[in-house]
Amino acid sequence: VLSGGPIWTGTGDLVEWVEVGDGSIVAVGTGPPPPGDRFDLDGRTLLPGFHDAHVHPPIGGMAMIRCELHGVEPAEYQDVVAAYAADHPDRPWVIGDGWSMAAFPGGNPPAQILDEVVPDRPVLLYSSDGHAAWVNTRALEAAGITSATPDPPNGRIARTPDGMPIGTLHEGAVDLAVARAPEDTVDDLVEGILAAQEYLLSFGITAWQDAWVRPVDHAAYRRIDDAGALRAMVSGSLWWDRERGTEQLAPLLAMTTEGTSRYRPLGIKLMVDGVIENGTGAMCHPYVGTDDRGLTFLDRATLLDALVSFAQSVPFWGAVILGIDHPGVAEIAPRIGARQIRFGFGASADLRALSVERIAGGQRCRASLRGADAFEFTIALPGAHNVLNALAAIAVGLEFDVPVAQLADGLASFPGVSRRFERKGIAQGIEFIDDYAHHPTEIAATLRGARSIHPGRI
Repeated sequence: VLSGGPIWTGTGDLVEWVEVGDGSIVAVGTGPPPPGDRFDLDGRTLLPGFHDAHVHPPIGGMAMIRCELHGVEPAEYQDVVAAYAADHPDRPWVIGDGWSMAAFPGGNPPAQILDEVVPDRPVLLYSSDGHAAWVNTRALEAAGITSATPDPPNGRIARTPDGMPIGTLHEGAVDLAVARAPEDTVDDLVEGILAAQEYLLSFGITAWQDAWVRPVDHAAYRRIDDAGALRAMVSGSLWWDRERGTEQLAPLLAMTTEGTSRYRPLGIKLMVDGVIENGTGAMCHPYVGTDDRGLTFLDRATLLDALVSFAQSVPFWGAVILGIDHPGVAEIAPRIGARQIRFGFGASADLRALSVERIAGGQRCRASLRGADAFEFTIALPGAHNVLNALAAIAVGLEFDVPVAQLADGLASFPGVSRRFERKGIAQGIEFIDDYAHHPTEIAATLRGARSIHPGRI
């Protein structure tokens, strides 16, 4: 029985004690605690475990057991690499992770810094965000990278003005060096994931989404859970290999059925472009001072083919729910043979928003499914995009025979999530709203939503 400090269960008011038995929460309450072994919180706060929605434990864990640069000051990078190399003379490559792009002009550290401390074997150090690698001259030589080496279609080799490789590889260019380095084994990944798990648990993170699960990571998670060593709940996003086509969909879908009690590989991640920091994020207009618009890893046709193939994998008794107002979705809808439920504002929608009215604290919408009697629902968030989000939720609920009234009640009571038009407060007559919109489409939708409730300055 835990007591002696503030206890928040995640909903409602604070409680005064929590009873735990056989690894589960048995009861919570206020007043005198029940009998049992006591754990005194001594004034500390007890909270539910945190869930991290986007993290890479295999990558972070491998960094922890190799040459670790996370949290190291850039001025100390060279010393840390030198010490690691000296402590591991038997390793054919020095491999690590964690350097910061912001520490070097253009995010491009030079090979010479590494050559000075490790001249005898290749060095491969991944950036802290996983979008680049810093290599020494021996690694460039092992990968066959010279001034004559062309940039791969999905990556970039950082170069001097005269075309010589600097020592930084971005996005797909990293694979040129990785192909020559020792391959990570399942045993390696088991060790790395377990190291990362201990670190995450130490911060109270008891569940996470691993947003980059390769087949070797998938096998490692399964092995760890089969051995009873996976203490967190893990949702995995399986990695779409951008060097391959839609033929990989079938094996990826098969992997989604191979989950264990604590590991659930439920998603497939397609990375379409890079990141802004190193100029590989795809842009509508060139980066300032250049003619460069970044990189696109998947062309539009390949992306749409992948989505169609995925939709076609729905079993005969299932359905595909489509936001039909989006031009890309409207383009592929005729190619999808599975049963469809289309939602939107337009006449082609099965579940259609007929009208939207702004009300105090949100929006009221009238909608209809395939011309049937209209029904109403309210939501607390502004913007047409949130009406579409609500329609999508209704479509899923109707597919599971949830009554419309129950769906409407649920939407009316839903306050939204943090960092999605989250009202933070008012100071000096200015209302502050936090929204995590972070690409042009999301930003535009958020601003339209804001203008719908506030005609003044934003």
